[in-house]
Amino acid sequence: MPSDLDGRKQIYINWGADYVHWHSLYFPSYIMPKFSVDTAKIAVDLLDDTTWFFAPYSICLELRKREDCYISGLAVQTPSRDMYMITDTQMEKMKRREITLFKWRIIHYIRHKEKEFIDMLHRFHMENQTEYVFEKDMRK
Repeated sequence: MPSDLDGRKQIYINWGADYVHWHSLYFPSYIMPKFSVDTAKIAVDLLDDTTWFFAPYSICLELRKREDCYISGLAVQTPSRDMYMITDTQMEKMKRREITLFKWRIIHYIRHKEKEFIDMLHRFHMENQTEYVFEKDMRK
């Protein structure tokens, strides 16, 4: 549980507004983390035997290749991360066909990557003999 962790030993990474809200549920604002950084790369560089940080699963899968790090799942629901596509309205009008094709390709790419990611999660959990339930959020 996040509340079991010492917030003063945390390397805090701001993963977005939903994460900030989620984090505040477990760590009051008067508990200052040891470090506050803006990238996982810096957090990994600062990581030692007394510090810890939260990270998205995709980053944890990369970090598990390191022998000097221990990765542990959380027993609570964590925030999801949203992605947005932003286009200029004028460009949207002038290049409608190209943008529609791009959107179609990016959606298929994301779905393909989701499937790869879920397969990778299942393999990781099988290797670690850990059971997790995966739910697809149909609202997105």
